[in-house]
Amino acid sequence: MDIKVIDKKTIALLDHNEETARLVYPSSFKMDANILLPNNDEYKIIPSGFFSSKMNIVHRGEVVGSITSTMKGNIELAFNDEFKYTLKLTKWFKSEYALYDENKENIISVIPKFSWNNFSYNYALKLKSTKVCPLLVLACLYSVNYMIQLMSAIY
Repeated sequence: MDIKVIDKKTIALLDHNEETARLVYPSSFKMDANILLPNNDEYKIIPSGFFSSKMNIVHRGEVVGSITSTMKGNIELAFNDEFKYTLKLTKWFKSEYALYDENKENIISVIPKFSWNNFSYNYALKLKSTKVCPLLVLACLYSVNYMIQLMSAIY
């Protein structure tokens, strides 16, 4: 799987050069996002409140998961079917992010590279398994973008 940045608001997930899913930010000024899967399923990521550090993953009006920023500087992804993941910054100067499961095994690694020509990020993706759900990959990518925005605002 590869990641292709289409424009500043749209990121496509490619599998063998075919688009399998898409992450779309409707506005540049909000943290809302939509994940579009190939079978016309749409998942929305919306903040749970103005001062909250939690975002809900909503599918057909029901909350199916959450993305939460922790006090340790990590981001936790939790889905209602009892799967919990932790996103951590693994290499500070190379800015590599890794998603770990409950057994502390690395599932996904995302390496953002800033492009000064386009003034946006390009992403390199490393998957431990070929059978990773596109929803999990794009939720992880959303979390990486969220973590980059948090660090840019703080430092």
